[in-house]
Amino acid sequence: MNLTYEVTERGYTIFRDGVPWIKQDSYIPYPAETLAESAQLHIDSILASQNLEPAPSLEDEVKQLKQENQLLQQSLLELTSYAATQDERLATQEQALLELSTVLAGGGE
Repeated sequence: MNLTYEVTERGYTIFRDGVPWIKQDSYIPYPAETLAESAQLHIDSILASQNLEPAPSLEDEVKQLKQENQLLQQSLLELTSYAATQDERLATQEQALLELSTVLAGGGE
């Protein structure tokens, strides 16, 4: 069940899975500083009564995405560093093989 809300002129409407479900005009059962906060309190109450977790706030989602972004950036840096190290090892191996082939061909005297 996905509950969202839309603030109206005199109250708010709660949508259940995108369909208007509860309309609160004039009487606001969960008063708060703003109608948006009241609607969210109403949704939180519905979810709590059904033992469901409220949806994370936008701020929480942004914070989570920023943390995930930082982890991804750190992983990318580590992979880039690893790739550079592997490139250096490959270049060293290629140089060693070139020198070995030169010696084996008799050109190292």
